[in-house]
Amino acid sequence: MAASVEESSALISKLESPSISTPIYSAFSNYLLPFTDLSKKPLNQNRTLTLTRSLAKQFLPFVNRCLSILPKRLSDLLNSPSVKQDDGSIPEFVIELFDAYRLCLDCLESVASQLAGKPYVVYRQRLRLACCLDAWGLYREGENEGFRILERLRGLDSSPKSKNNRKKKLGEYLPVLLDDGDLDFAKMVVEVAVAILKCVALGQSKNEEDYKRVIGMVHEVKPWFRVLDANSCEKLHRMLVTYLRKCTQFLAGELMIFDGGTVCAFCTATLNEYAESSMKDQIYKFARHICSVFFLQADRYSVKIDILMCVLDSLAQKCKVI
Repeated sequence: MAASVEESSALISKLESPSISTPIYSAFSNYLLPFTDLSKKPLNQNRTLTLTRSLAKQFLPFVNRCLSILPKRLSDLLNSPSVKQDDGSIPEFVIELFDAYRLCLDCLESVASQLAGKPYVVYRQRLRLACCLDAWGLYREGENEGFRILERLRGLDSSPKSKNNRKKKLGEYLPVLLDDGDLDFAKMVVEVAVAILKCVALGQSKNEEDYKRVIGMVHEVKPWFRVLDANSCEKLHRMLVTYLRKCTQFLAGELMIFDGGTVCAFCTATLNEYAESSMKDQIYKFARHICSVFFLQADRYSVKIDILMCVLDSLAQKCKVI
């Protein structure tokens, strides 16, 4: 099971080569094959710990090096005119780079118990992957990766034990926000939620369940903003409002295929977030735009009236506090 220095150096060289254009996933998969031993059954606790330590010692330098190269490599390739396909598709070797990226992250996560630092450091690496997927227009993959991160974060305790921590109900999508929670952890949760919302907004899926899921996540993430520092809160909340608006505008423009309740929920959430943001002066412009979109559409009159009343009622409430 000993890792070959020559083989690892050759793989690193391939990643760093500016002329990379050949599939490489199989080479990565073969080199990191020993990690599959961790999934074999049965393994007792001592055997698992010994194997985990051995794998970490042998492969962590290689995995960490790859994870430092891959995001930059994918960014450079994205900006290279020679990489773009005539039909707009993504070249196979780029897909394999993403596959190698995921494999390295899986390996890193499997030995996370041996890593120094906070337990969620691996998931910050996964957030970088989600952002890379988004940059390449792989919005569905980026969204799914984001929800996988949230699912893993739900299994972590973000705070030391404290008598000040009250028992709180675990959300459907986000971890529990504890009274003495880790502020870096809170920031990461919000960053993941915003990244997911961005993927949904730009992906423009016509599957209503995608929007029901993400609006539920948006409601759950609101309390997390209150524990962020002022700069992070401002930056991330502006992003949240921006991508909520994009989602709402898309849903409003495609009213014929979406349930009125879902569209109304997004309209209300967007108006609420505008009212609480530094962009509150744009709330009327947004409301006028949504109303004009509905007036230009034929059919579903009763649904449009219900949504317009929802928008106007929500706007009237906001006028009292803005």
